[in-house]
Amino acid sequence: MSAQIGEYRELPGPKAKEELERGKRYCIKTVQNSKLVLSDKGAHGSILYDVDGNTYLDFFAGAGVNNLGYGVDLLTNAAKRQMQHGIWVYDFSVFFNTPGIDLCEVLAKAAPGNVERKVFLASTGTEAVEAAIKIAAASRRGRKHWICFEGAFHGRTLGSLSFNASKVVHKYGFPTAIEPLVFPYPSHSGALNALFERLENSIDPKDIAAVILELQQGEGGVNKGDSSELALLNQLCEKYGIVRIVDEVQTGIGRTGTLFALEQFPTFSADIITVAKAVGGGLPLSATIADARLDFPEFGMHANTMGGNFVAVQTALAVMRYFQDYPQIFTHVRETGDYLHRRLIELQDSFNAKCAGTKSTEDLYYAPRLYSARGMGLMRAIDILYEPWQTHRFGENPRERVVDACFERGLIVESTGRHGVRFLPPLIVGREDIDEAMKIFEEALCAAFIRV
Repeated sequence: MSAQIGEYRELPGPKAKEELERGKRYCIKTVQNSKLVLSDKGAHGSILYDVDGNTYLDFFAGAGVNNLGYGVDLLTNAAKRQMQHGIWVYDFSVFFNTPGIDLCEVLAKAAPGNVERKVFLASTGTEAVEAAIKIAAASRRGRKHWICFEGAFHGRTLGSLSFNASKVVHKYGFPTAIEPLVFPYPSHSGALNALFERLENSIDPKDIAAVILELQQGEGGVNKGDSSELALLNQLCEKYGIVRIVDEVQTGIGRTGTLFALEQFPTFSADIITVAKAVGGGLPLSATIADARLDFPEFGMHANTMGGNFVAVQTALAVMRYFQDYPQIFTHVRETGDYLHRRLIELQDSFNAKCAGTKSTEDLYYAPRLYSARGMGLMRAIDILYEPWQTHRFGENPRERVVDACFERGLIVESTGRHGVRFLPPLIVGREDIDEAMKIFEEALCAAFIRV
């Protein structure tokens, strides 16, 4: 019998077991979940179903792809209107098409900063970052150093992979195109001291081509950049002509309460902005939005086959029109995000108080503690902090016990950083959904750690 949100279900279910076995046989390993197989029918709002008919409250939004939720008529109708003319693609890098030019214009004008911009269209976030790398390299030929930060995630192809510094498994030993200088993420005062010490002692800043960063990290732990530190970094880049690449693949398109997270960081400017995930409204589309002065010096230096395809462009235009027609969504995201943050703080206090109770195998005395609720808009996280001795009791990473227990009760969340649980609900989520999610999250914490 299928389970509703909040009800326990044994995972994987019978149909999911069959599909998981087929997946193991025919699908290359990526990051597949071993518990769920989602249904391709009937998703709506913040609700998903698996192949066994179980219902889930989605607080991950397909890794931030489905910002407007599921079953959105605006997006479905935009795709349908285009598909009435047939499904076909002709390389936008060879022949422009009017909808593609429209989207480039919309994105160029929407991007923060008082500069003229040009846009390159592709299909995925990693492609957008690859284009940004090549644009920066072409405009700063001869410069040999690149800068990125600890906790970074910028993609999985060899160029973007070069700048990842969040999980060892991402790089594994693969060759990388660039060997960047990696410094502590500028999330607090003094974080950039190591960078400036290197500049004083061994690196000529005129030799730095570009710096790439997320203003709030996604995979690395939902860490937010510090305005004062970013101001110092911005001054360095302006003084020496270092290209500033801001990766908004996850933070962009309304996720943090503004169209671009960059709008909330007045001390930092971007020469290049990358967006993907939510911009396509569920279809594969990404964009590299660059200062027009950085455009490639010659034709043919970069191209893409599927970027600018008619159907994805039309859904992207519908996404952008949504934010233009309903600007109140940004207020909703900020207010609802603040509410989610308050609920996480309340849960942190109440759960940690339970854990401080009488020492007994029947209570939560030995459980890890909640710590450091954080984030912007509807991109939030909280840490499950544990001591080394607790891994003997709860496994190598107790956080994963909680994530699995959430799945078993109908809440989809995701890990982030070393200790964090990440919450990325669709932007249309309501307070009732947040209350339900927090109820399930608390139950999952207790189920993961009590009587173990």
